[in-house]
Amino acid sequence: MTSKSGGPLSDPAAPSGEVDGTMMLFRGAYAVLRNPSGHREVSFDDVTEASEAVMTASLLMRMLDKIERRLK
Repeated sequence: MTSKSGGPLSDPAAPSGEVDGTMMLFRGAYAVLRNPSGHREVSFDDVTEASEAVMTASLLMRMLDKIERRLK
């Protein structure tokens, strides 16, 4: 699943493994964190799990901020 040619958000200077890893990180987070709540009611009974989900989303947003700065 190589995406070195990638989309507009991929870093052309990054090694292909990092490009692929970043893509998989976003895909995985979407599948695990967003999709379930889009299809059913999800309850985070464990406060640690809930905070880790928020921290994961925060990391992804920080990565997108870096991409945005690079593209400007």
